[in-house]
Amino acid sequence: MKPRRKVPSRFASALGAGVLRAGAVAAALGLSGCSMPLPDNTNDSRGVFPYHDRDNCGFTVKYDLAPIRAVTLTPGATDLLDALGLSKSIVAANLGPDFAKIRATNADFVYSGTMAGITGHVPAQDPIAGGAPLRDGLRAYDHPTHISVLSCPGHPQTLDTVYLEVATIGDIFGVPKAAAKLIYDWQKTFEQLGKRLRGLPKPNVAIVDARGQTPKLAGPASIPQALLSYAGGANVATGEGQWIDSDWASIKEMQPDVLLLVKGSTPPADATLAQKVEGMGGLDDGLFEAGPKVPELAQFLAKTFHPDKF
Repeated sequence: MKPRRKVPSRFASALGAGVLRAGAVAAALGLSGCSMPLPDNTNDSRGVFPYHDRDNCGFTVKYDLAPIRAVTLTPGATDLLDALGLSKSIVAANLGPDFAKIRATNADFVYSGTMAGITGHVPAQDPIAGGAPLRDGLRAYDHPTHISVLSCPGHPQTLDTVYLEVATIGDIFGVPKAAAKLIYDWQKTFEQLGKRLRGLPKPNVAIVDARGQTPKLAGPASIPQALLSYAGGANVATGEGQWIDSDWASIKEMQPDVLLLVKGSTPPADATLAQKVEGMGGLDDGLFEAGPKVPELAQFLAKTFHPDKF
């Protein structure tokens, strides 16, 4: 099925080939301090639609009209649509990679904020797409899909990539002004944090996902790294990668001042490390998706590290 709702204006300020065409978004992105060229993910024409969501984790999807029956698979995807004023377009939220539930919604837009949220397979008995990867199966049934570019290979885990995702969703739904304002507001939040915390000593911080057998540290290439820099903290993790396999003994040797656990993590048995755990029960996965919880997490981290400044 094809999205059906027309909208009156095009996102003239969309991000394309590293070029910013509207003052609001240009100013917003300028605050991030990143001059990385961005992929051409903009409309082919100067009209409203069709819009081509190009090379989205290997898929290109054409939208003739804006979606009116959106389904979200992850909390961050739901949060972003809500923040853009699109809650009325959501017919089902946070379904996860459940093929049957998604099919039952008659969706014209299926949105996952993470790769895991859309990872799975169509049941083998399905007559059209049995056994196919979930995204391929949904395409076979004409359900357009989008994965947050923050989760796509080749896209760095930076704030610029978060803003690219906001701009892309704004284009798909024909709400460019809402997307531009959201980007601008978030950038102002980060700018204000930077000014408030400038020159303060930075505590050493370990952000750990210990839900599996091996603790994983948020690495220098992760979105938590970008947020730590704005929140006045220093990441104890070194090397490369987004989430790095580690162990509690190694983490203790890094001498973190603050230990933040992803929600559902097994806390460290070591008493010294356990005393450094902060985070009100853990950081939810949705905090690391491209959505309004990104600036919220930065503010939470800043208040945790520098409570006297708030």
